[in-house]
Amino acid sequence: VSTLMQLGRQAAAADEAQALLALMDDGIAPDSMYRAQAWWLAHQALAGAGRHELARHALEQGTRWVTQTALPQVPAAFIDSFLQRNPVNRQLLLAARWATGETPPV
Repeated sequence: VSTLMQLGRQAAAADEAQALLALMDDGIAPDSMYRAQAWWLAHQALAGAGRHELARHALEQGTRWVTQTALPQVPAAFIDSFLQRNPVNRQLLLAARWATGETPPV
C-alpha cells in the first residue's frame, strides 16, 4: 500500500510540476519562490515520475534563465557565488552538464 501511495504522490507532484512549467513557459513565475528553484523542483518532480522530456525542458529553461537572464545582472565580484554557492543554481547547472554528457567537476 505504501508503494501505491508513493506512486500517487509522485504522479500528483508531477502533475503540479507540469502545470507550474506551463505557467513559467508563459512568463508567469510564482512570487513566493526563486525562479530557478521553480524550474529545479519541476525538473525533479517530472524526472521522478518518469516524464523525462518535460523534466529535460524544465532543466533547459532553468539553466537558460540562470545563464542568460540572471547572470548578466550579477556584479562581477559575485558571479562565482551566484553560480557555485547558490545551491539551486549549482544543482541546475550540474544537472544540465550531466544531461549533455559533460563530466561534472569533482
